[in-house]
Amino acid sequence: MRALQITLKDLRLLMRDRRAAIVLLLLPLIFITIIGLSTGQILNARDGGDDVSIAVVNLSGLPGLAAEATPDNASAASSSDEPESESRSDARRRNALRDMLAAIGAHDHFVLSEAATHERAREDLDRGAVALVLVVGPEFPEKLAAVELQDILSLRTGKLASGPRSLDLLFETKASLAKIGELAAGVAYSDVLRSIAPIVAGDSSNVFVRNAVRLSEQKARENPPPEFQLLEVVQQKRGTTSMMYETLVPSYTVMFVFFLVNIMARSFIAERDLGTLRRLKLAPISPLGILIGKNIPFYVLSLVQTALLFLGGRLIFGMSWGAEPWLLIPVIVCTSLAATALGLMVSTFIRTDSQVSAYGNSLVIVLAGISGCFMPRKWLPLLMQKISLGTPHAWALMAYDEILSHEHVIGAQIAKSCFALLGFAAVFFLVGWWKFRADAE
Repeated sequence: MRALQITLKDLRLLMRDRRAAIVLLLLPLIFITIIGLSTGQILNARDGGDDVSIAVVNLSGLPGLAAEATPDNASAASSSDEPESESRSDARRRNALRDMLAAIGAHDHFVLSEAATHERAREDLDRGAVALVLVVGPEFPEKLAAVELQDILSLRTGKLASGPRSLDLLFETKASLAKIGELAAGVAYSDVLRSIAPIVAGDSSNVFVRNAVRLSEQKARENPPPEFQLLEVVQQKRGTTSMMYETLVPSYTVMFVFFLVNIMARSFIAERDLGTLRRLKLAPISPLGILIGKNIPFYVLSLVQTALLFLGGRLIFGMSWGAEPWLLIPVIVCTSLAATALGLMVSTFIRTDSQVSAYGNSLVIVLAGISGCFMPRKWLPLLMQKISLGTPHAWALMAYDEILSHEHVIGAQIAKSCFALLGFAAVFFLVGWWKFRADAE
């Protein structure tokens, strides 16, 4: 009962300074909004939200981007009409580059642009305007004309064995974009092969192959084949903006929850300065009751703060609460317990307001940096991810990531994180209780 009276007293003291309470609740939401608007594009880019921009340098003399196709006057000609076949072949080769670039640009996340010079394309690459440069060399028409059917059928041993350079094509990217650049170049080169294969087969010296190709094209005109699709995108409930704030909201929520360490420490210092803490120690109430009574108000404040941030994330930013939102409740409860227990422990060691500013702020910022509050944990080096497991922040972030970022939530991961948070809370509280009892004696 006496612990409850201490709780009510501290709640009244907190409510007297309403401006501080409002700032404590609203500042994290404002902070998340600013970070989301200013750096959220980085998160989207890492998650594949941005398109892959490709600069094309055309040195071949053939029609490239935005060029109109050369009319194929022999499209309806018979297979035995040799002069018209030659005309048809010439038209297809003149349109080869245009068709090749059209195939590459048909991908939803590829954006092609033409650069006037190779130097200009490299400058755009250096400044981040493009992720990949495709240089079509002056020997592309001759290289293409030299390709035969067996080279298409045997890519590892034929004339195309050396890759894009076999056609005087060059893909370039910079070191920081090597991963996405290599993937994009692989997809683009497959489109190159898919575009030139019909040309090479249609120009084969084998009359049976030529006739088969022409019959296939005639059937395609009469019964158009289904649209080519390289990738099937799995539909999820979360949108791009939602995914961005599903990282920001939990990260900064956890960080600001642990900022209660400073407020709790200053509350203890104020009690010491006023002499009320000494009177509480002399009163017929156990040290455990005193600590519980002083811990509950800040625990309630932590729960309210977290609930408002997740509610604001849902209403303002369209953030998803995951496939099983009810799992957020145990994580919020356990995270707040760990935060207030840490605040209680720190409060028993800190004696002055200057120590709060020096040690309390440093502790909160260091723990947030180690654990992955400033950036997603999956971006951290593997060693740092292992080190971060020594902080309660990391376990809270892992639980939130499991709930918010996956369609199928693994309950064992949530339980493991909650038990870890409860373990941190127990250790912090026991150390604080021991220090408080030692000071009382």
